[in-house]
Amino acid sequence: PPLIALLRSPNEKVRNHAASALQNISINPENELTIVQEGALPVLIATMTTNDDFLRNCVMAILRNITLHPENKVKFVREGGMPPLVSLIRSLEPSVQEQAAVILRNLSVNVQSKVRIVKEGGLPPLVDLLTSEVDKIKEHVLVVVRNLAANADNEAKIIDARALPPTCECLKSPFKAIQQQAAGCIRNLSVNTNNHGALVEAGVVGPLVVLCTSDESLVQEQALVGLRNLSANEAFELEVVRENGLFAMVQVVRTGTVKLQELAVGCIRNLSGHFQTQIVDQGGLDALLSLLLAPDAKLQEHAVVAVRNISTKTSHDGLMVERGILAPLVALLRSPNEAIQEHAAGALRNLSVNNDNKVKIVIEGALPHLIALLRSRDKKVQVQACQTLQNIAVNDENEVAVVREGGLPPLIALLSSPDEELQEHSSVVIHNLSENAENKVKIVREGGLPPLISLLSGFNQRLLELATATVMNLATNPENKVRIAQRGGIPPLIGLLPSSNDLVQEQAMGSLCQLSMNAENKVKIQQEGALGSIISLLKSPNEQTLIYSSEALRHLSMNAQNKEEIERAGALPLLVELLSCPLDEVQEHVAVCLQNLSVNANNKIRIVQVGGLPALIELLRSRNKKVQAQGVVALRNLSVNPDNESKMVEEGGLPPLLSMLRSDDELIQLQAAVAIRNLSVEPANEIKIMEEGGIPPLLALLRYNSESFQRQGTITLRNLSVHDECEAKVVTEGALPPL
Repeated sequence: PPLIALLRSPNEKVRNHAASALQNISINPENELTIVQEGALPVLIATMTTNDDFLRNCVMAILRNITLHPENKVKFVREGGMPPLVSLIRSLEPSVQEQAAVILRNLSVNVQSKVRIVKEGGLPPLVDLLTSEVDKIKEHVLVVVRNLAANADNEAKIIDARALPPTCECLKSPFKAIQQQAAGCIRNLSVNTNNHGALVEAGVVGPLVVLCTSDESLVQEQALVGLRNLSANEAFELEVVRENGLFAMVQVVRTGTVKLQELAVGCIRNLSGHFQTQIVDQGGLDALLSLLLAPDAKLQEHAVVAVRNISTKTSHDGLMVERGILAPLVALLRSPNEAIQEHAAGALRNLSVNNDNKVKIVIEGALPHLIALLRSRDKKVQVQACQTLQNIAVNDENEVAVVREGGLPPLIALLSSPDEELQEHSSVVIHNLSENAENKVKIVREGGLPPLISLLSGFNQRLLELATATVMNLATNPENKVRIAQRGGIPPLIGLLPSSNDLVQEQAMGSLCQLSMNAENKVKIQQEGALGSIISLLKSPNEQTLIYSSEALRHLSMNAQNKEEIERAGALPLLVELLSCPLDEVQEHVAVCLQNLSVNANNKIRIVQVGGLPALIELLRSRNKKVQAQGVVALRNLSVNPDNESKMVEEGGLPPLLSMLRSDDELIQLQAAVAIRNLSVEPANEIKIMEEGGIPPLLALLRYNSESFQRQGTITLRNLSVHDECEAKVVTEGALPPL
């Protein structure tokens, strides 16, 4: 206290000696708080603006020392020290400016002081000093501005005070301390994306890029953080690349410390979303590859995200695999870090789009790890694993490998996930796997049917598309046809036939078509009331749906009870109409269906009544042998009915039937021969058969080395010979020798 009291002495020498002594005492950190506690602060603040240069310098030195203590920072502001201190910043004396800047530097660490300095008008004079010719002053001022910039409310004010241009110039200073603090200012301001436009406009990117390769790690660190923040903003990514930022980042990754590598690869990660090719061209691929197996998890994560983004460009697939990217990516699938697992799986997913890579990824041993990730607690990891397996499973060999490695249980479990996205991705994989014949059986045996059938009753259209597609694949297996029906799969499939989703409708119909090949299912499908919906799909504009519905009726019509039900449901007119369909498959299925239905006596009449004869006769002129064959068999069946014998001839059926006797297909020949035999029973047809030139081809049947052909020819000629005119014609055409 006595020493402090002497600061108020009217004697200049006394004041100065007291101040000098107090200055020496303040150098010791242990005295910083004591000096203030003894009441020195008000006197020191009051003396700051004295005209006595020596005294002022001593007082400023004391304040510089004691404001290092956290409590004193608060007390200094509370005692009103900020206004006179700010006034001293405006001094024309460099020594005063420096002392004031150092005190402000100390104070600016305090949260409240950051606000108070700006509020008291400290920013404009500080900005002015950024262009000082004294480098030490610039350094101290930069620290103050850097600290002030850590306060969100100050950021805009710093920019409005036009601090950016001189700060940017300080980035180019030859002095590393100034570079470091200037870069620190930019770093703090760059945290707020609202400041990015002003920072880029001020030209900070280029100088920051240069500082990234400084031989001073602290300078590098500040510059890298600033660039990392700026590169996270899509609007300014290009500026970083244009200023050769990528090359600088790659160099840091290759030579920097772990901390610097992390910052550099973080920047590369940010830029990798849009500048994949530039990263590769700048040698970034090898640099990233070196970090994938680094001991630092953060380095791995940044690197694997960048690699994942680069892998979205299919043009880089070959180079990435050639450089050995697969092995470390597969290794990262085992990482304890779920984010790393996710991105490693995501990169493999992108690479697995390439057909060659589908095989290579499996060879690298990825399957067990991808399958293990299906059980992850992290949905993102599960999604990426599913999507990678989805791509991989398109390959025939991989379809088997996925199942062999135990992929089915976790995939099937995901079908019942409460998360529809996971259901969808697992459904895609299982659908791909279901293309394989062995897998069709294994999927069902592993319990895949219940969740798949459950999905058939859902409302998610994508899941319905996938579930119906998979069930359709599974239903091609004879054993599965029975299992699907036993598990209750038929009713929900029938329920989907009226769907407004064309693909769902098509695949549901395709599934029922496959199931209808089983004898028991023929009955179940009819009993579940499917006939009406199936018949209505005979009008579908979707060609594949039309093919499936006509084929399903073909199979269903093989059942005796169904023959009547199909006719009763009004199918005959539509079936007859479809005999003129331009699709050969539909014509064939419909002809077989009518052939099956025509076994029923009542249907023989109804088919003709609805105009079936002309359409069936027209099939005989088809260039498709299968269509011809089914048409001629249907006509054969119809020709058994006496009422149809005359009508068939009247409708012009004789010429094409007779021409079928010359077919190179023996089945067609034989069926045509039976039909003509049936027609020849009608007396009115005898002359017409002769007039249409039927006797020569009938005689030719007698020369066949087949009892069936000979029998049909003989019976028909017998029927014709009842008529006198025909009898003579038969003889003159040379019937006696073969007979």
